[in-house]
Amino acid sequence: MRYVPLVLVASVYGVAMCWIFPRVEDKLIAYGIAIYAILLLGMCYAAWRHKNVCLIIGATLFVLSDFIIGVNMFVERIPHAHMSIMIPYYAGQMLLFVGTQKLYRLTSCSCNCSS
Repeated sequence: MRYVPLVLVASVYGVAMCWIFPRVEDKLIAYGIAIYAILLLGMCYAAWRHKNVCLIIGATLFVLSDFIIGVNMFVERIPHAHMSIMIPYYAGQMLLFVGTQKLYRLTSCSCNCSS
């Protein structure tokens, strides 16, 4: 049970890279994307390890927004991409902030962010 978040994060990374990586024409950019994806999913894994609901959802939404950017840029154009990217991005940022506040008890929070 301890390694479930790691397996989920690695699975998402594998699927995303298999889908996006071959479509990137400039291989230097492709390797940069791969490194960025590892760092991004490391952040997501760290959020899952804290078992804080706000951090988990926020990190997942942030990863989703970047995944949509990758698909939109390298796979196929997504209708209304700006909204599809920015809604999970801002929601994810807000939840990461709220989850961090709750985690470190920097301020009171009206939502139930802990599991």
